[in-house]
Amino acid sequence: MNYDLSRMGKEQSTNDKAFIEMLKSSVATAERLIEELELELLEAQGHDELHEVKEMMNQTHQDLLYIWNKVNNDHKPDHPELKKLQAKFVYLIGQYRLGISTELEGMETGDPARLKEGYQTSMEARLQLQALFEDAQELW
Repeated sequence: MNYDLSRMGKEQSTNDKAFIEMLKSSVATAERLIEELELELLEAQGHDELHEVKEMMNQTHQDLLYIWNKVNNDHKPDHPELKKLQAKFVYLIGQYRLGISTELEGMETGDPARLKEGYQTSMEARLQLQALFEDAQELW
């Protein structure tokens, strides 16, 4: 675990409580969006539907931007551990989005290296997000 959330105790500021509730919702939504994209991409592999794949990826990219903005801007936690958690979540969502953008660029230009680079960036962010999601379970 990267965050000592046990130090928070039962006494939390109003800002921290609001942030935790917003983060809980955002984590669940981000996790669902990423899982849905991965499932849809697996299904699309058997078909030659590049246009649909691009649309799915663009939509997930936009939906994750909304979550990124919400977590980054809507609530500012007081507790230092929550601030670290917030910064890491925002960073990882940004990395996942960067991976999607790079994959899309590789598709547009026909560059398999960019496609692979984007996929690797997304998957690395995905693994780190899963660990963060598990760490955050302590909060709720």
